Amino acid sequence: MSHSTATYILAVLIICSSSAFGQGPRSDTLAHHNAILLTKKIYQSIIGGNATVFNGIEYINPLQKKTLNGNACFLTDEWQEGFLFYDDQLYEQVSLQYNLFLNKVIIEHIQSHASIELINDKIKYFGIGNHIFVRLSALPGQSEIKEGFYDVLADGDTKVYVRRYKTIKEVADQKIMVTEFLDKTRLFLFKDEQYTAITNKHSALNAFGKNKPELKKFLAQEKINFRSNPEIAMIALASHYDELNK
Repeated sequence: MSHSTATYILAVLIICSSSAFGQGPRSDTLAHHNAILLTKKIYQSIIGGNATVFNGIEYINPLQKKTLNGNACFLTDEWQEGFLFYDDQLYEQVSLQYNLFLNKVIIEHIQSHASIELINDKIKYFGIGNHIFVRLSALPGQSEIKEGFYDVLADGDTKVYVRRYKTIKEVADQKIMVTEFLDKTRLFLFKDEQYTAITNKHSALNAFGKNKPELKKFLAQEKINFRSNPEIAMIALASHYDELNK
């Protein structure tokens, strides 16, 4: 199906759904909203496997013959419903997996149910399991950030990102070698057009410059333990820093 044909179908569906709820003296807003959602679902079912996002290559698990402890994916190796912005197009209600070991986003083809490996360079962002991952690149003259996907923890004036990835190690279990997955994270603060790697409480407070004393006091008052939960601590620090600098 050509792009022009798909666009024509979508236009017709929108016109039909709009006219169905555009008659009479009062407009039923909820009914109109539901009609638009239904229109999207009908459109997606018509386009089906012809959507650009399904034109990747079939994913082959390189570890499929190994004995595994854990899995390579974010949260779970089951399919999760999510969304992604791929090749300048937003796709919703897509079955996704995010392989943290290979740094690959994988989708399930809606017709063949094959696992499709997407091209990282074409992904602007994607959402999975109530998390939004954005693709970031290093800024000129900065080397803190490596190009890749980062989980958005705080998205105010001051931003906090975490790079999630997994490594493996081989462990001997009796006469069998077991491949064990290890969860890894790296925290980053984006402030004043600069990324800063956050490794501990000291580096976190130093990254906020002149507001370090107020933020140190804030952590103590709120009884936030940076070591036990650095992600929660960074979200709180970034939010409080933005409040102090309004």
